[in-house]
Parts: sequence; C-alpha cells; structure tokens
Amino acid sequence: EVLAEWQHEAAASAAQFGAAAVTIVATLVILFWQMDAKARAERALVDAQQLESVRLRDANDRLAMALEREQHARRDAEEASALKDEFLMMVSHELRTPLTAIYGWTRMLVVGAVGDRQRENALRTIERNARAQARLIDDLLDVSASAGGKLRLDMRMVAVASVVEDAVETVTAAAEAKGIRIRSAIDPAAGRVAGDTDRLQQIVWNLLSNAVKFTPVGGRIDVTATRAGNYVEIAVSDTG
Repeated sequence: EVLAEWQHEAAASAAQFGAAAVTIVATLVILFWQMDAKARAERALVDAQQLESVRLRDANDRLAMALEREQHARRDAEEASALKDEFLMMVSHELRTPLTAIYGWTRMLVVGAVGDRQRENALRTIERNARAQARLIDDLLDVSASAGGKLRLDMRMVAVASVVEDAVETVTAAAEAKGIRIRSAIDPAAGRVAGDTDRLQQIVWNLLSNAVKFTPVGGRIDVTATRAGNYVEIAVSDTG
C-alpha cells in the first residue's frame, strides 16, 4: 500500500516515456524518409537536367549541321551561278572572235576594198574562221565534256609561225578599221610544237582581239614568238 502510489506514478512515467520514445522514433523515421525522398527527388532532378542537357546538345549539333549544310548549299549555288556567268561570258567572247573576222573580211569583199591578190587570202581566212566557229559550237553542244571540264584536243605537230600568222589575219580587218598597226616577229627557231592548232589559235585570237578592243585608234600591237629552251613563248603587247 505504501508503494502503491509510487508504482502508479512509475507506471505512468513509463507509459509517458514509452509514448515519447515511440513519438521520437516515428518522427525520426518520418524525417529520414523525407530526407531520402528529397535526395531521390534531387537525384531525379539532376538526372532529368542531364538528360535535357544531352537532348539540347544533340539538338544544337543537329541544328549546326543543318546550318552548315545550308551554307554549303548556298555557296555551291553561288559558285554555280558565278561559273554560269563566266561560262556565258567566255562563250560570247569565243564566238565573237571568228564571227568578227568573217564579218570584217566579208564586208571588205562586198565593198571592193580587197584587191585581187588579197581576195584568195580573204576567202581562206573566212573559211578558216567559219570552221573554227563550227568547232566552238560543237564544243558547246558537247554538254558532258563541258560539265566535266574537258576539251577535245587534236594533238599534232603545229608550226608556230602559221598559228600566229593565221591569228593575225583573223583580226586584221578589225585592226585596220581602227587604224591599228599589227607587227609580228617570229623567231625562225620557234619551229613546231606539239599541240592543237585550233586551240592555240583560240588563245592567240583572244589576246589579239582584246588588244584590238582596248587599243585606241592609231595604236600599235606587237606579236612575238620566240624559242625559250624546250618551249615556245608567244607574247602580245599593245599601246592600249
């Protein structure tokens, strides 16, 4: 009986202690669970951010590749347009040279400005330029060769003197119309070279036609062909 009250208080205290212990344990469990859940959420967030970063980087890489392809395509289109313009300008120039010679000599024959001695030479010049222009047109029609950057060459031993002289005769009419004197000096040692006669004449034509075009009235054009070791050097100089 003396200890009954103490025992009752001890039992109550033990119950309170047990309740407090259970509360503390439950609180710790809940706290640790929340911390673990937070850690899992943070890890999931980091993983999601990394995955999104990878996706964004892949998207940027694909965008950069697409932009690079577009820039390459644009440059190719610009180069193709420039090549087309250059090709048309070259074609116009190449076709105009023999046509100018044909027209000039034909006009001189019509008005009677060519003597009997020059008539045969004029007709040969017209025939030669007509044949050269026909070959140029054949080159234009050969689309596959033009696209591949190839030219048909008829290689043989060519007399340099005849190439230069024929080219001079081609532009003589245009030069005389502007009062331009053409002087040619051909080294006897120039001899013959391996090449395509028509192609070599085209080269000299272009040089001479440009010289006639840009030389003022009363000017002078000098054409030389000299042996330089194993090569032959053809030069055109003018006062324009």
